[in-house]
Amino acid sequence: MQWAENAGMASPYSLLFGLSLLLLGAGAAVSRRLQVREATTFWQLANLFMHGNPVKALRFLIQFNWAGDELAMMHATERLGEAHNLLTSQELIAALGDPAFNVRYEAIHAIARLPAEPELTRALLEVMATGETELSIAAARALGKMGDPAAVPALRQTLATASSRMLAANSGRALGLLGDVESIPALLERLEQETNPHLQGAYASALGRLQATAALEPIWRVLDSTAEPTLRAELALALARMVGDERYFLQQWRQGRRDVGQLRPLLAEIATGEDVRAAIARGCLARLGEEPTAELIALSRQVVRG
Repeated sequence: MQWAENAGMASPYSLLFGLSLLLLGAGAAVSRRLQVREATTFWQLANLFMHGNPVKALRFLIQFNWAGDELAMMHATERLGEAHNLLTSQELIAALGDPAFNVRYEAIHAIARLPAEPELTRALLEVMATGETELSIAAARALGKMGDPAAVPALRQTLATASSRMLAANSGRALGLLGDVESIPALLERLEQETNPHLQGAYASALGRLQATAALEPIWRVLDSTAEPTLRAELALALARMVGDERYFLQQWRQGRRDVGQLRPLLAEIATGEDVRAAIARGCLARLGEEPTAELIALSRQVVRG
């Protein structure tokens, strides 16, 4: 009798079980409609959870999908990059086609913060190729920051053919970040042809990263022609990279030390050599003067330290 009564009563889990069956059936129906472009390997799947913060990525994805107006979308898109995780890649690629310019711009910068991945590189290359716009310039910078060598051929082509001087200069910066020594001749040519000191600084920075000693004299000429402190510091940093660890130069420059101390005799001793360190030492000696600037003192200290 008790068994009959229990049989006639629904279990507390019956509804949950029925709902699970319903969802399982719906999932099976949907999965049959999906078109799989290519198989996802185990390592591709594992990679989604091996970089950055997947928990934070999932939380930001929820915020992204609930964002309403442009300002909210901008903020949500920016945060997708903060997770440094590839779980956000599809949403960021989709954001590159958003109607709002500011959302597209934030998507480029967010992608640059993710690990290098072929699909993301292709997406940024497409943006760079759409036209010589503010977004293509941002995409060139992002390609350098993301660090995928697959972007090098397109960046070389842009450096060589872009009519936009800003786009060419940012492609040069990206090639410097990617360590493309084969682009040194093209970067030198652009540096010699450019008349805008800030764009000259972009090429000088790239050449410094690439240890291009042939750029010493052109970089000194640009440094001598400008009085702007920030640009002079960037040019001195390019030279410092050719002789030692840039962190020491940056430490000295940030301290703002103006005392020359024993720098001159030490530089004079180094200047007797024939290598790049000696060449930069001679350049420093010729420019220290009575009131040397912070970037020249920092560079001189870098040369002495080696």
